[in-house]
Amino acid sequence: MSARKTPSKSAYTPEKPSNSATYILGAIAVVIAAIAVVGMVLWQQRTSEPVDEGYGTVREAPVAIADDGVIVLGFPDAPRSIAIFEDHMCEGCQSFERLFGQHIARVVDEGEILVEYNTMNFLDPASGSGTYSTRAAAAAECVAETGNGAAFSAFHAALYEAKPRSGEDRTNAELADVAREAGADDAAVDCITTGAREDAAREHADLARAAMEAAGGQGTPTVVADGEIVDWNNRHWLNNLIGE
Repeated sequence: MSARKTPSKSAYTPEKPSNSATYILGAIAVVIAAIAVVGMVLWQQRTSEPVDEGYGTVREAPVAIADDGVIVLGFPDAPRSIAIFEDHMCEGCQSFERLFGQHIARVVDEGEILVEYNTMNFLDPASGSGTYSTRAAAAAECVAETGNGAAFSAFHAALYEAKPRSGEDRTNAELADVAREAGADDAAVDCITTGAREDAAREHADLARAAMEAAGGQGTPTVVADGEIVDWNNRHWLNNLIGE
């Protein structure tokens, strides 16, 4: 019986991956990552751009102040209304104004909506004086009681531009200067300088807080329409509200 032959070892050697193929795959991965990063940056820019940028503040609509301190901006016959609860020391309110202030101004001027500003002061302790929120609210009331909607709207926007950082402050004289630059008359400027409405603003802030909590709000900014809290994180919230 013949001996069984042992199979010879194969001469095949597995081929190592090509360096060029590795480089190509790596380059593709880098390109995909770069595209993802660019896409994210563009998305963030788009969602952080002010709506209706370039419109500015209210031009035509009137303003009035109710007995409970609510500042009403817009034409009385507007078909819809919203209540905005804010604190002029609030960073979220500052962002809200930057993103949506001009859009709100446009639809107010077009008679589409009436805005009720409910100003609070719970962030008083965050300021250097411990009273900035109250004094800023009082200043807003001083300008609103003149009935000049354009001046109030410009001052409202300017207050957020001039918002002090936590622990810092603005004096009444500085607030008066901001109001003057926004177009407020001498009576409003004097009202701010002397702090004439500070006690009233403090009482109105308590009423605003109670109203916000009754609506289910837990902090500022809170937007309420038809008794329901509006999700303003949706960039199109106002268009959806007025059916634009």
